[in-house]
Amino acid sequence: MEIGFGKYQGNENSYRFKQLLYRAVSEEAISMSKASNLANQKLATFRDEFIEI
Repeated sequence: MEIGFGKYQGNENSYRFKQLLYRAVSEEAISMSKASNLANQKLATFRDEFIEI
């Protein structure tokens, strides 16, 4: 009998929500302040991530 058989040990992250927020900000559908609130981040942090893209 194998220990941990079938147990996934990796870490998965979804980035789809952030992609949608970045797109909405770039298309000026929502403000950067609103997007940072939805992402549960400070405005400066969200702005820095947005500028890197």
